[in-house]
Amino acid sequence: MPSYRPPVRRPSAICLAGSFRPLLRYDKSNTMIAKPRIWSRQILAAKEFPMFEIAGIAPAQLLLVTGIALLSSVLGGLSGFGAGMVVVPFLLPIVGIKGVVPVIAVAMLIGNAARFNVYRSEVRRETVIRMLLMILPGAILGVWIYDALPPRIVAVVIGSVLILSIPVRRWLAQREIQPTRNGVAAAAFGAGLIAGNAPGGGVLIITLLLSMGLTGPALLGTDAAIGTILSMTNAALFGGLGLLDMSRLIIGVTLGLAMIPGAYIARFFLTRLQTSVQILVVEAFILVGGMSFYWSAFTH
Repeated sequence: MPSYRPPVRRPSAICLAGSFRPLLRYDKSNTMIAKPRIWSRQILAAKEFPMFEIAGIAPAQLLLVTGIALLSSVLGGLSGFGAGMVVVPFLLPIVGIKGVVPVIAVAMLIGNAARFNVYRSEVRRETVIRMLLMILPGAILGVWIYDALPPRIVAVVIGSVLILSIPVRRWLAQREIQPTRNGVAAAAFGAGLIAGNAPGGGVLIITLLLSMGLTGPALLGTDAAIGTILSMTNAALFGGLGLLDMSRLIIGVTLGLAMIPGAYIARFFLTRLQTSVQILVVEAFILVGGMSFYWSAFTH
């Protein structure tokens, strides 16, 4: 009497990027053949030649994000905001929801340090110290909240911050805000809180600096100095909480190195291009990034 053989469920023919699980062949009796069959060159490269992977991701993915990082650093150098937010939607499918902000912190540490080196002679040191006294406590609280929240809520928070940053920046830019001591302190704390949760605190920081009368190279240099210390603090906190492993660290360093040439390219174009068009481009990237986080939150 033949033994009962339960039906074997065939695996899905879809192989998601990064998983690289090979499809299996079946004979006519629906029996699985042990030897896997490679279906695509991408799977072959990842499965049979792991030395071509960098930090656990395919070279093509890393090359794409590196190019976007270079573009974002140029746009951020021209407008003073958006450098970290532009690259966000391209990082999401690679490092996951919880990995986005830690990777951005590392990348922006290098990118801001490069921009600081370009404009170091224009930095207003008193303003940097005054702002950091309130920004850093807010950032520490923000990182703690980021670690405690589940990924779905984190995605909604990041998406909301990205999308709302566009009308908020426009609203603030249309008004002549007279900064007060308490107002600057509260806004700086809020900027740090946002920076610990999502890539968007720089919008508030740049607005505060504008309200203090900083423009041009002085604005960009002071913002870069604040951003360097803020990113260093966030990266250290994320590392201590276990949210910044070696893979994410390497990706962040790669993105940050790609941002270094962007600071010098932006300086070349700073006095040669109108900023209105490139600000619209930055806002378009930010809007797409925010929508991508909503999509990830409600479809996964």
